[in-house]
Amino acid sequence: WSPRGDAWLYVVGGPGRPDEFWTARTAGGEPSRLLTLTTRGLLWSNPVFSPDGHRVAWADETAIRTLAAAGGRPITVQSANTVPGLCWSPDGEWIWYSDGPPPTLRKVPSQGGQPVAVRESVSTVFDCSPDGRWVSARGRTGLVIVSTDGKEERGTRGDGGSGRRVGLVRAKGRP
Repeated sequence: WSPRGDAWLYVVGGPGRPDEFWTARTAGGEPSRLLTLTTRGLLWSNPVFSPDGHRVAWADETAIRTLAAAGGRPITVQSANTVPGLCWSPDGEWIWYSDGPPPTLRKVPSQGGQPVAVRESVSTVFDCSPDGRWVSARGRTGLVIVSTDGKEERGTRGDGGSGRRVGLVRAKGRP
């Protein structure tokens, strides 16, 4: 969803067809295609709007990329062997993701640049907290939240490291 809730992104594709990013408005009208992927890499994450709604980010098996929400040419932010999932910092300056081995939580400037390792043993980023203090992810012991400085990690109840499927739900803009 866009930050204002007036539009959403979705992916169309299938066997023998390239993936395409489309956007539609809640007010109706014709959906518009933003991009047809030309990379051969598999799409690892769904496209995600930036906090200001002006850009979109996604990861494939070779890189993290961004695109203007109005369409255009994608920018490679970071070449990486990413693990599925990424999120934006609330100010739009950073994109959080994980890669490995070993699985490591990282952040990279959203305009491109040198990534920063934050904490090892954290994979599959789910979401960034609206206040910019936490990243939710899969950790060594199951679902965790990790402080954005990497100094603190808190486990969550319910999974207990069992690997059971546990969904994260955002309620009224809060994780």
